[in-house]
Amino acid sequence: FIESMKSLGYPGDGLSMESFRTPHFDTVASCMRWLLPRYDPEVQLHGDVSTEEGRIAFLKSAGRFMFLKTRMKLNLRSLYMADSNATAELLQVSTLLEQAIASASSEKVCENFVFLFLTTLFKRAFDVKAARSLVLEIIKAGATLYDDLATEMQLQGERNMAASTNTDIEQIENLVREGTDSLLQTVSSVEQQQHSCEKDEKSLSITHEKRKVELERCKKRLSVLENVRPAYLDEYEVLQSELQRLFGVYLEKFHNLRWLESQLETHNQEEQEKLQESFAMMKRLQQQLQDEVISVKVSIVLFLLRLATELTNPSRRGSEWK
Repeated sequence: FIESMKSLGYPGDGLSMESFRTPHFDTVASCMRWLLPRYDPEVQLHGDVSTEEGRIAFLKSAGRFMFLKTRMKLNLRSLYMADSNATAELLQVSTLLEQAIASASSEKVCENFVFLFLTTLFKRAFDVKAARSLVLEIIKAGATLYDDLATEMQLQGERNMAASTNTDIEQIENLVREGTDSLLQTVSSVEQQQHSCEKDEKSLSITHEKRKVELERCKKRLSVLENVRPAYLDEYEVLQSELQRLFGVYLEKFHNLRWLESQLETHNQEEQEKLQESFAMMKRLQQQLQDEVISVKVSIVLFLLRLATELTNPSRRGSEWK
């Protein structure tokens, strides 16, 4: 920072790191009063820094100016400390100014700063997400500004009305007292809630410790049980092996039984088919016998009819005999 200020031509000869080893706000104010007019000669900073309110107003005006001109957010708390932490914030301002002067010395300081800011911005790696977020912030800021300007006329009338009316000190004191009472009630209720939360936290911590002790006890018991071999385990292993052997025998007999049942079913089906075929053959033979009996009966009846006819007509019989 000291070298940067010297390269910019800071007139103070007593500026050194010893100036910032102990808090010295006048040195910080002097550096700020010399640097900020290089950005804009018409900058207006708070003049009195002998009081605490004056120093705060000075830093606020300087921080607002840098944010509006360069979008740079300064850590006002570090600047107020006026020690070695303040040099980091002052270094940002001096470095940017030094780069602006080096980029275009023929132009004005404000134009140089804008040019340097834009060139450094576009020389950096272009981030699409950052650009989009910046565009969204600009749009939101514009919309907020538009809404604020829409209500400015009404707010201006209310401000004028409030400024023209006489202020009643007693009424203001009553309002402040009421606000203080409500705030104290809110604080007391929050303190009660905090006290109850602390009680709940203590009870939960006690319960947690109890559960933790129980868990450790259960883990130890489990490890003991895992390492102990029961007395009946040998008999259990013998019975398990015997059960596996019996299951193999059962499985073999079950498969054999299923095979025999399938064979029996096949044999019964074949016998049933043979029986049905024999029944069909017997029916055919019976039908043939019935047909032959009927034909024999018909032949006998025809013979008897013929014989009866011959007996009733002897002349015809004699002629037939001749």
